[in-house]
Amino acid sequence: MTSEHHHPFIDLYADTETSDKPLVVFIHGGAWRSESKDIFQSFALHILDEVRLPVAVLDYRLSTKHNNLKHPGHAEDVLDELEKLVEWPTPLFDRSRLYLVGHSAGAHILSSIFLDSEVDTLQPSDALLYAVQGILVASGIFDPETLLDRFPNYDFIPQVFTGPYSRWNTLNYTIRSNMPPSFTRWHVVHSSGDTLVNVEQSEAMFNHIHEAYAKENWDTGLISKDYDTLTIGHYYTTKAPFASLVGAWAMQDIQNR
Repeated sequence: MTSEHHHPFIDLYADTETSDKPLVVFIHGGAWRSESKDIFQSFALHILDEVRLPVAVLDYRLSTKHNNLKHPGHAEDVLDELEKLVEWPTPLFDRSRLYLVGHSAGAHILSSIFLDSEVDTLQPSDALLYAVQGILVASGIFDPETLLDRFPNYDFIPQVFTGPYSRWNTLNYTIRSNMPPSFTRWHVVHSSGDTLVNVEQSEAMFNHIHEAYAKENWDTGLISKDYDTLTIGHYYTTKAPFASLVGAWAMQDIQNR
């Protein structure tokens, strides 16, 4: 039986008959100023129904013309929610095993937290770092400056980021020194039909993580990419093919550990 637990910034979908399975956690995109967890119920239920993994969908504060919210405020919200999940009081999932998924802006948020941004307010606990089994980044925005060069009409970049934008380029961030070695799997996904975020952003992140693992003599086989499975436009995260892709990726890693 499926149970739903709705909190101000976390929607949790779980199977009431088991509490020992890893948790898939989704962080939405929307250019840091749109979308919410409310539209991803079908995504969560699809994964729960197909592979029986519990799913949490997170929200974060959005930038508006009224609040002047800038990065890293959104990422600080997500980090706070992830820390709550590893201390979740109700036994609905295995708190020591998380699979994180970020789309577009959500991918930037995850890479800002789990790579070393050197931002004091984006320092994950050891408990969280050791809980994260895998990170999937889909059609991610990693380098705001080159994205703005490619799409000069993207007014959300100056709305969300203070200059210089190079400070927020997660391709410049190193692997965290307290990251468990040869442990966290990274999967970089891009849709061949995506015309809003160019594939070069994803390829640059894949190469960055691959080179960082190689430099540490970690297993580069933990770094993978998929630019072929998805063929629809940027807004694919509410579609069944994306949910199936996420579920299959998590299950494959679970079975291989």
